[in-house]
Amino acid sequence: VDLEVFMLARDKARTMRICQEHRIRCPRTWFPEEQPIEAIASEVTWPALVQPRISHGAMGIRRAHDAAGLAEVYSKTVEEYGPSIVREFVPQTDLQYEAQLVRDRDGSYKAGVVFNKLRYFPVTGGTSFANAAVPRDDILERCRRLLDAMSWTSYAAVDLIQDPRDGVAKVME
Repeated sequence: VDLEVFMLARDKARTMRICQEHRIRCPRTWFPEEQPIEAIASEVTWPALVQPRISHGAMGIRRAHDAAGLAEVYSKTVEEYGPSIVREFVPQTDLQYEAQLVRDRDGSYKAGVVFNKLRYFPVTGGTSFANAAVPRDDILERCRRLLDAMSWTSYAAVDLIQDPRDGVAKVME
């Protein structure tokens, strides 16, 4: 993949923007660089998550339970990890998924598989290490739309969380 496209995908804020622009379901996301944290606090439902724009394996994700906590958690996260976003908390009572796809330079897909994540390290959320392939064409289609919008080529892995409130698997990164 081209470096510019890779950097687009690596930055969670930029990925969420693409999802929003292309109506690809994702957790609601706020961008503190564009809107004061106090204004965001008036819009979120609690708890809310603060997440570094660039991280891996759930590193740096913190939960806030009220407006004062959001301001504090956001400040600490930015200090430790750099620019961050605020995201809707999706209850983790349902499954998380990963879609792995291969998209050729001509935009055709050579392979695609979805698996549900059965176990993580750490157990509270992080890198999955026990997975099972599942038939989820809806997830593959959602991920194809995302990769097409990014002009992604080569191998890609997209993480999703199924929202128990509406049953939709939403793109996390």
